Amino acid sequence: MDLLPIPDPGSPRTPDELADLLRALRGWAGNPSYAELARRIGVVRAARGVPASERMPGRVTVYDCFRTGRRRIDMDLVLDIVTALGVEGPAREQWRRAVRAMLGRPGSGSGGRIRTELPAPAEPFAGRGAELRAVTVPDSRPVVVTGMPGVGKTQFAIRAAHMLAAAGHGSHGRLFVDLHGYHPHLPPAEPAAVLAGLLVALGQPAERVHRLTLLARATRYRELLAERDVLIVLDDAADDDQLRSLLPGTGRGVTLVTARNGLVGAAGVRRVELQPLACTEVAELFGQVVGADRVRAEPEAVAELGRLCGNLPLDLAVNAARIAGTPAWSLADQARRLAALPRGSAVRPALAASYRQLTATDRRLFRLLALHPGGRADAASAGALAGRPAAQAAESLLRLSHEHLLRPVGDGTYEYPCLVREFALHLTVEEDPYSVQVAALEGLFEHYSSTAAAAVAAVSGPARDERRPAPPPHFPDARSALAWLEREWATAVAVAARAAEVGRTEHARALSRTLGRHLRDAGHGDAAETLQRHAQDARTTADPAGALPGRGLIPERPARLTEAVRRPGAALEPT
Repeated sequence: MDLLPIPDPGSPRTPDELADLLRALRGWAGNPSYAELARRIGVVRAARGVPASERMPGRVTVYDCFRTGRRRIDMDLVLDIVTALGVEGPAREQWRRAVRAMLGRPGSGSGGRIRTELPAPAEPFAGRGAELRAVTVPDSRPVVVTGMPGVGKTQFAIRAAHMLAAAGHGSHGRLFVDLHGYHPHLPPAEPAAVLAGLLVALGQPAERVHRLTLLARATRYRELLAERDVLIVLDDAADDDQLRSLLPGTGRGVTLVTARNGLVGAAGVRRVELQPLACTEVAELFGQVVGADRVRAEPEAVAELGRLCGNLPLDLAVNAARIAGTPAWSLADQARRLAALPRGSAVRPALAASYRQLTATDRRLFRLLALHPGGRADAASAGALAGRPAAQAAESLLRLSHEHLLRPVGDGTYEYPCLVREFALHLTVEEDPYSVQVAALEGLFEHYSSTAAAAVAAVSGPARDERRPAPPPHFPDARSALAWLEREWATAVAVAARAAEVGRTEHARALSRTLGRHLRDAGHGDAAETLQRHAQDARTTADPAGALPGRGLIPERPARLTEAVRRPGAALEPT
């Protein structure tokens, strides 16, 4: 029986294509188990002289090389797998060339981009005085700069690095590394490849560095930084797994790291979290581009432009440049134009990169939260939207906040940061079928109806209403029930309005029956009237698919709750 030919690696262009080829090669070799492959790799590495402690990869590590969806490629491990599957001589060299070519082309980079000079600071730049002072004080600990997409982490780090260089830091070298943590097309840089580039940039012979293992490279890197004054910027870190080997131990130099995930960076680092710009800083930034006189002449329009851009430097700079190109338009005209356009276009690619990092479960919750009419959600209401237990939803909310896609606002409640809700709404329309949106809203309506009934029952005793079953005991005592009612009554009014809009009349009416008297007794009479009107005006259709033709279930903006309950007869208005 003739042996089958060794699968040709061809020219894989992506990690997924490489995984497909490796699976074909494993089939050619008789489909050995991943545990057996790990054992064979240990033998291959022992023959190469690899220390015993580094020979045997984990079974899961080997399996990961065969699955799709990976963004990082360890070329040495891939080639060891190829050898362990029985490929030798010219065929193995063909595989080595194919993998190396893939890692060298756009779309699959592995080592990041290392510059031996700092990039020039970009303009415009405004504010950040306190944060820059915090970063540039003498301190040997690495600095991790975090913040949401578009908040200006990279430009802040570059400016801080230039200030440190002007103060004399980095006398033995100033390096800038793009780690591609959230790059839209490239996978995160491999730590081993980054260390190789850094060691060569620090004067180590390339042929010697290539023979070193990851651990040996990291050890030599720290030895050099302990002896030298080197200023290093590690931009766009993906996670701790990527960063762990790249942080120095003790040393004379300074290391700045930028990362979106607020958990990146082990203990022993300094942290600086950037927030959207203050109003005065927005005016300063616009003044640098369109002229201080125009900014002083129209302060209200500048504030509105800032709001429409989420006070994010990236979006502000893009729009300021466009405004500068049309000097005949007033800033008020520019604000009206911007208000009529989709918001956050400049920052959307950065948000998309963060979104792709999430698990499927967290992505789903991130999208469905955009349906919440109140604009804020706790674990219970988020779980109701997603059809998940509150404890699981709480974990997802925390992970989303670490990625700066949500921000905590106290009492276990979260909201979207600037411009992020518009991004989430767009994704909901694109990715969630109408039936899924209906089910999510139904879960939210039921949550508020039952929880409000339980809260009022805990405070005043259950209402005499034979049409609804007794509510579950959500609250241990009257105090906790009162706290929920005071915190959530305005959101409950918005939920009732949404239920009425989409034809879920039973929920609008239930909330009116349950909360009306409590709201009047608590001094929120206008809110009680608004709630009653929503119940009376609720559509009679039982099928929300017939409601709001052409608009569906997506609210344009969270309801402006304060106005709706403050003015008698006022409807809920979009912000």
